[in-house]
Amino acid sequence: MASTTKKELPKNLEWSKKLHKFLKGKTVKGARYMSKTEAEGWYKIPLVIEFTDGTTIIPMADDEGNDGGALEFYHPDKELEESGAPTLRITDL
Repeated sequence: MASTTKKELPKNLEWSKKLHKFLKGKTVKGARYMSKTEAEGWYKIPLVIEFTDGTTIIPMADDEGNDGGALEFYHPDKELEESGAPTLRITDL
């Protein structure tokens, strides 16, 4: 009898496939920094990316959501006007 078990992908490929499917086709509505209220308990305030379907991306310092995280912007063929989105300190708000 032939085996019907599905070969598992390495974790990085599994997550890349999953997130590609989730994000593909979304349209960015806007970007803004979190408010003091939204960032309660954090010291670093991240940029929030909002999509037209209501989905929001919030960069975090770690998987447990212990603080806001920065973003790096990259293009392989040209220099970008902005190199990334730093975190702001809660005291900057």
